[in-house]
Amino acid sequence: ECEQRVKPTNSLTFTKATDQLDFVRPLLNNKAAYTVEGWFNISAVGTRLNLFSQRDVFELFAVHKYSVGQVIPLDNAGKPYNPVIIRAVAKAASGEVEVRKQVAFETNSYHYLAVTVGADTMQLVIDGGVVDERSITPAADGLVSDFTAMSGGGVA
Repeated sequence: ECEQRVKPTNSLTFTKATDQLDFVRPLLNNKAAYTVEGWFNISAVGTRLNLFSQRDVFELFAVHKYSVGQVIPLDNAGKPYNPVIIRAVAKAASGEVEVRKQVAFETNSYHYLAVTVGADTMQLVIDGGVVDERSITPAADGLVSDFTAMSGGGVA
């Protein structure tokens, strides 16, 4: 299990819904197997935060469990308990496959997130542990998308 208590020294901060990083290339094209990973601070998630995406191939994002207008419960310390759901969706030979996990991260804490798409499984890893796994049949030669890989709030 991975314990994370150190803020990365080289990090990007997205402060607006339209902030994003464009990798300029379709990084996941023609890949039958791949891993997307990184350290993320997602405690300030609005309705939805896109962490990594290449449209028509793969998407990793976080959404709040509670929507705007709902009463958010308090935890044992009297602080708002507003968990997020980490979701990853990959296109496969038979359609879309999704892995997901509801988590409640501490404010301003970084966490390691990884999604691995392999020959027959797709795994979601949070802080070093596999938290969800699904069977998958990737396209034989991978998929091709006209869209570049991106990260940040403005990614769709």
